[in-house]
Amino acid sequence: MDYGLPRSSTVGATVHHIGAFPVRFGPCTGTVDDYTLLDLRLRSSLPAVPGLSVNVTAQNVLGTDHREFVGSPALGRMVVARLTYELPSP
Repeated sequence: MDYGLPRSSTVGATVHHIGAFPVRFGPCTGTVDDYTLLDLRLRSSLPAVPGLSVNVTAQNVLGTDHREFVGSPALGRMVVARLTYELPSP
């Protein structure tokens, strides 16, 4: 869920919990351990340029190393920033 802030900004958070589960898929056999992740989002319009906004998403903010499948590499934190420009309506 995202919450509106002053100056055309929003902030949001998501918590994911995945319980442990067994995998039996060809050579990939074993158990994926349970893990919990916290993701955060921030979007803000830049008043200096109408139509321009910045979006920042931080996945796995706490940096918990986890595997989402047997035999896959461990995943950690990922932060992505994006600029978006919306053309004015004609």
